[in-house]
Parts: sequence; structure tokens; C-alpha cells
Amino acid sequence: MLALLFAMHCGTTHAVALDLQQFASGAFHRCALTTGGAVQCLGESNDFGQIGNGRLSPDGSDRPVTIIASGATKLVAGNFFTCAIVGAALDCWGNIPVPGGQGKKPTQVIATGVTDVAAGEGHVCAIVRGAVQCWGANFTGQSGHGEYLTGQKTPWTVIESGASAIAAGGEQSCAIVDGALWCWGRTGLERNSMDVAFGGGRPPIRVFATGASGVAAGTSHTCAIVDGALWCWGDNSRGQVGVGVSVEHARRSANMPPANTAARFVDGEQHCFSSGTGEVKCGVDHPVQVIASGVTAVSARFNQTCAIAYGALQCWGANARGRLGIASADADVVKPTAIIAGGVSYVAVGNSICAVVDGALRCADNGAFNSTDSPFGLSDREARLGVWRGTIGDEMIMACLERASYESSYYYLRHKFGIALTDTNGHGEVWVEGDDDKPRASWKLQLPRGNRLDGEWSNAEGTRKLPIRLTLAARAGGNGQGCGLDGAPKVAFNAPRVAAQKLTVMASNNRYRVVSALDGRISMVMLKDTINGAAPFNMAMRNWFRDQVADYYWCAAQPRGGHFYKEREILFHSGSWLVVQESYEVYCGGAYPSGGIADFETWNLATGKRVAPWSWIRDSKGGYGGTAPDNLNALLLANATRNKEEDGCKDSVNSNNSYLLRPGERGLIFSTSFAHVIQACNEDIELPYSKLMPFLTREGKSAVDSLVKPPPPESRK
Repeated sequence: MLALLFAMHCGTTHAVALDLQQFASGAFHRCALTTGGAVQCLGESNDFGQIGNGRLSPDGSDRPVTIIASGATKLVAGNFFTCAIVGAALDCWGNIPVPGGQGKKPTQVIATGVTDVAAGEGHVCAIVRGAVQCWGANFTGQSGHGEYLTGQKTPWTVIESGASAIAAGGEQSCAIVDGALWCWGRTGLERNSMDVAFGGGRPPIRVFATGASGVAAGTSHTCAIVDGALWCWGDNSRGQVGVGVSVEHARRSANMPPANTAARFVDGEQHCFSSGTGEVKCGVDHPVQVIASGVTAVSARFNQTCAIAYGALQCWGANARGRLGIASADADVVKPTAIIAGGVSYVAVGNSICAVVDGALRCADNGAFNSTDSPFGLSDREARLGVWRGTIGDEMIMACLERASYESSYYYLRHKFGIALTDTNGHGEVWVEGDDDKPRASWKLQLPRGNRLDGEWSNAEGTRKLPIRLTLAARAGGNGQGCGLDGAPKVAFNAPRVAAQKLTVMASNNRYRVVSALDGRISMVMLKDTINGAAPFNMAMRNWFRDQVADYYWCAAQPRGGHFYKEREILFHSGSWLVVQESYEVYCGGAYPSGGIADFETWNLATGKRVAPWSWIRDSKGGYGGTAPDNLNALLLANATRNKEEDGCKDSVNSNNSYLLRPGERGLIFSTSFAHVIQACNEDIELPYSKLMPFLTREGKSAVDSLVKPPPPESRK
């Protein structure tokens, strides 16, 4: 058990208790096991329930969520699932088979007797009363039994007794049994090559007869501690075996066959294969000694490996963007490289690499190992990500600091136009305004303290400096959590812009009013409060307006952008049915401007809900530009006017069975929606309700009945 005391912020050390026993990383989520036996998780996404909070969501959670309150003793994570030993039982959640199907929260898989567990990328192995049981993905026999394509859905006994430790990777599994090391699946060993299959699985083979004390597995490579030395084998495409060579080395090898030649060849310790099309694959098909002595721990994931030897941390393998914590011009580190000289007591390799060093948690971030007060291994940059509100000097600002794949920016509340921000070194410490090569100004940010982020603004010449004082308004930076995407960060970032808009009533009658902003660039329709269904409809319009304001300012900040008009207007209103048309003219840079009809919205004001008219058509495929079944499409083409021999639109119209759909006074209207270059071919094809009856679902017939026989004029509240 690890009880940690540390914290470093901007050169000042603070004593902070880090209640951490273990941590584990999946592809897009992380979990920590506290010294009190609680499991907490967070992550960029939760599509498969891997966070374990009982929900499925692409947004995940940017704050730790307590999944298990107490009693957990071991924690592991696969790509999209998590497992924990609780007491003597094993609970799992995410996209790993559990009783009753996929588990969105901890579900007991094995009731008792569990002493160890390991998670591969898509499978799990556990030691249960000395026996090894595995289940999950089985494409290469890594679960030890079952169908290759469907996987092993329930725990299956691979080794009967004597197991003391296990490891699971992407394509293989291993167990230490009475001091011997046994492995199965696609082990990467010559005597168990990928070309050999053994019925429904690959039986365990003995790799070492005695002396094994630890084992770790990556996607396609394995490392084992034997009598204090570290031995590795398997895929070496990124140098993860650690023998000082890699695929790039093999490409330069004197043994490399001539171009366009398919051949096997030897490059140092590894065997390689050239496909003849330029693809080269390399691997080490026998255990090789990588570290001679003093190894006490090893961890591997994907194509990376780290080990602790004599208290020092050494890592090797894929190092793109310094993910190993090693600053190197070569992305791959092909042999064990010392990173931290001593004091290392724990290391875990996952989507981030973290180690416990002299009682402090340090995690790899862009070529260095940095201290962090988070058991989830948040890098310095991640700690600064978010929507921040505050001041530069005396000027109020809103800032959104994003991951590298998104656009970071800020704006002054007095003029609201965005200014791009670029992280200069990937740490989130120094950001520049404008282009990297011609910065207009720079920010130097400290690490956050709670919800506060301070720093200093400096002009390009460095002659003027102002304090930056910010407070967190919303978390950002996760999958689906960008300030340019729908969600809480976008709402928070643009809230002052939206609140500052002056609204103008352009037209009004006893049913609705037309409201605009930004000199008419954005206009919408709002129902009078006395109309049934007005509340949910108006809320939807306000949400649309809020998003358009955000998009306008984004467009205006583009180098050749700024032409932006969006309009929503009522196209049809009969009884409780209402159709809104959205049209636009936008140019935010690019080859040419775009414009036309974006969409139609159909509302049933009696229920206060938006309706998808494609659900009224049997055998259709809904969504934007729904697809009509062939028999209905033939009827639509027969009623079209733009598909005649003399019309240049004939081929386009006849090849199209995708339409925007809305109800009208006499029938349903199917609108073609062609690409910009042939928008002139668009037309509205209206079919009378009487002709549509054979194509309608029960829901459709009910809707059409109310459209054909509308109720009296809308009731008043």
C-alpha cells in the first residue's frame, strides 16, 4: 500500500496527502484505487460504460466518480473496461462480458476465491483458488478457449492450479505457476507462431522452467522477470522488446532484401519480413535478456515497456510526442533508457505512464516526467485544460484551453471576437496568440490551484506584462468536450457573448414574433406564450440561437471568414402541427461559400415535441436526408419535374432517393438536397396524403389524420 505525500506548484512545495494504492489506464479512461479500498474513475469518454457510473456517454467524466466505496484490493483496466477485486470477488464493467450483458456499473463476474487479476486490451484473466480463468476477446487464443471471432463469454479454466501471478496483453496471456512461466495465445515465440492454431485455442507453452517472479504483456510483446533479470520477446516494430533495433533499423539493414521483394531476413536479434510492397514487420521470436539484474517490477501496454531496476525507472518503445517521458529526436526508444535515477517504487504503463518516486506521483508528459497531485496521472497540460473566466490586467476575458486536436482561443468581453491560442511545447505552460511564427503576445500559466489559474500576459516584444487571473467555468479537453462542439464547455465559453446580444423584433402577430440579432445575421421565430406547446418550442429556438451566436464569432475569426446569415422561419402551421425551415448563407473560408436550406423541423405542439416525419414512412431510413423505400421513390420520380430528358438534372435526380421531409397543407413534401454544385436541381415533390396511405406506418396514419382534419384554431392557455 502506498501512502504518498507530495505536491509541487510553480517552485513551491506543499504537503498534500495522495490517497493512492494503485492506478490503471484504458484507452480513454483512468481509474485509481485508494488506500481505503475505494475505486474512482474518470475519462474522456464512457461509450462502453468503462467509467462505471451506470451511464453510457461519449462525454465521459472529467471529475473522479466513486464507483466502489470500499473493499477493493486490486484494480486493472482494458481498453474499454475495468475490473476490481472486491473482497474475494471480481467485479467488472464496460465492454467485457459480464452476467446479463454489458455492465455500465460494477457487476460480479466471479463470486469468491479471486487472488489476482490482469486485463488485456480486450480480455481478462483471473487467478481463482490457484487456477487461471480467462474470458473476453479470443482472436488469437489469448483467452485460452472458445471461438476466435465471438470470444470466450464466461470464465474458462486455462491452468488448473498453482498460479501465483498473471499478465494479459492484446494477443497473449501468461501465468507464473510454481516458479515457471507459461504463455498462450499469439505469444510471438518461434514454437508458437501466429501461423499455428490449436483447435479452439492455443495451449499454454512453458517459456521458463524456474525463477519467474513477474510478467507483463503489451499488445504483441511480453516481458518477464526471471532471477532478477528482465527477458522480453515478441513484436519489436517500435523497439518495445528493447534489443536496440526496430523496424526503422531493419529498413536500413544490410540484410534488407531488394525493393519489391517479399522475403524473411534477420536483423540483429530480430526476425523481419518484407512484404514486397514496402511494409516491414519485425519481431524477436525467443526471450532475450534486456536488463541483466536488479529488476523488481515491469509494466507493459500497447507498444511500450517500463521496468524498475535497483530503484531506477527505465522505459523503451514508442515515444511519439515524448509519451515515454523521454526527450528524443527519434520517436522510438529501442533499448532500456534510464529516466529517473532512483526512488521509484511503482510504475504503470497505459494511455499515460506514471510512477511513484520518493512518495510523489510523476507522469510522462511530452518528453519529461512531471509531478502531479492527481492519482489519475493528469499531465501539466491536462491540468490547465478548461473554460476559464477572469481578467488580463483589468480586462474581462473568457478563455478555452483545449487538447491539441481542438482549437484553443479566448476573447475580451468588450468586443467578443476570438483570438487563437497555441500551446508552444505541449505542456500547457506557454501559449502564444496568433500564429507560432508571428506571435502577437504570449501567456505563461502556472499550474492550477483548485479552480484558480494564474499567469502572466506579455506582448510580443516583452516590454509590457499584465497579470492573468482566471477561475474555472467548465471542464474541457475531453472526447466530445471541445468548446466548438455541443456541450457544457461550448455553452459556458459563449455565455457572455449570448447574454450581450441585443434582440430586435422584426415582425409580430397574435401567434408568433420574429426576433433577430447581430444586425439581422441571425433570426428566429418565437411563439407567443399563449400558444400550446410554446415553452418547449421556444426553449429549442433559444438553444439554436445560442449555438448560432457561437458559430458566428468562430466564423468571424477565420482568416477569410465573416459572411454569416442563419434564419429560422415558420413555413407551415396547421392546428397543432408546425414546420420550421432553417436557411443559411455562410462563408468562413474555403473554396466557396455555402447556402440554401439546412433542414426542416416538424413540431407537434399538442405534445410539445419535435417529430421525425420519416418515422411515418414504412421501410424508410430516417435522419438528415432520409431514404425512401424503392417503391415510394419510384412514385416520387414519377411526380418530379427536374428529371426529364431535356433537363440537365436528370441523372442527379434519378440517382437520388434521399430527401428532406415535411408535412404540408395537402400532402407530404419531399425536398431533394443536392451538393452545392448542383443545388439548382433541387425541387420540392409533394405527394397528396391520399396517395401516401399505402406507405404509412400506424404513427404516420394517425399524424396524417390530424393533418387532414385539423382541430379548431389553437387553444389558449
